[in-house]
Formats: sequence, structure tokens, C-alpha cells
Amino acid sequence: MKGLGPFVARAALFCARIVLGNLYTLCESDLPYALKVEDNGDIITLHQHDFKGKLFMNMTAHPKIDPKTEAFAFRYWATYSYITYFRFDANGNKQTDVPIFSMKEPSLTHDLAITQKYEIICDVQLGAHPMNLIRRGSLVSFDKMKVPRIGVLPRYANLKSKIAINIFHHRISSNINYFFPK
Repeated sequence: MKGLGPFVARAALFCARIVLGNLYTLCESDLPYALKVEDNGDIITLHQHDFKGKLFMNMTAHPKIDPKTEAFAFRYWATYSYITYFRFDANGNKQTDVPIFSMKEPSLTHDLAITQKYEIICDVQLGAHPMNLIRRGSLVSFDKMKVPRIGVLPRYANLKSKIAINIFHHRISSNINYFFPK
């Protein structure tokens, strides 16, 4: 079986999101699964959704939706590049991946935020190092010496769009979006 399928639909239902008019259940370790809510309230897992083959590995369980119906997301992984940013246009087409090469080690980045001009993502002190499984029996670790950073990228970032700003003593897990009134 490809992916976690029914497990994701049952265990991650609280992460269900409406993305560009479709309902998905999301788990950060897998691809999204399309859902259908029956008239009687039953929830049916339709299929694993890879956006026409363009999403070939996991994505965050917290994509951000712009009021104009674009969706912004990322994935983190234990191998370089450790984090990759991407978006879906208003028609649900996944756009080009933008690897963030300024991250030097895996980070369990949980969420991102978008504004009208920028995407904000955090490089946190929680990491996912595969060798920790051998050394400590856990993939996840906390590095109290690591300086957490906030990365600010242009909303429509490309491979040359990298900015990282050191911010000391922050513990960000979940973010909100902000749109300035016109």
C-alpha cells in the first residue's frame, strides 16, 4: 500500500482542510488524502492526492490559504534540502518547489505564515536527525544551543529568494496569516 491511507483519514481528521475547494486530511509524514462527506455525515477517504504527480512526497498539515484561493505550503525532511516551500495556484496546480538551502540541519518546522508580500517560516530548536534513532532511540531531538531563526521569503519565491533573520529566545510553533486592509 502506498502511504498511510485509512490511518491518516482516521488519525488526522482533525487536520482536515479545505484547499482550493476540496477537502483533504493531512498528516505531515504523507501526501494528502481526498475526503468526501456524505449527506448522512459519513466521511469517506477517496484517494491519496498527489496533484497530478507534482507532489511526490509529504507536505505540511498546515497549508495557508489566501483569500484569493491560492494555497501555500512546505515540507520538511531529514535530508538536505531540509525544507522546501511551494504553492498551489487558484486552479489547484502545484507550482515549482523552492528548496531553502540556508537551513543547515533538519528542523521540525510545524507551520508557516503568509502576508500579502511574504512567506514566513521558522527554523526551530526541534530537529529530526536519523542518527538519533541509533544513538538515542528517538528521531526527534531538542538542541538548546541552536539559535532559532525566522526566515522571510518573497511570497512568490524562487531559487534565488533566501533571507534568514536570527531571532533569539523565541519558541514559535503555530503561526497566523496577516493581510493588511486596503
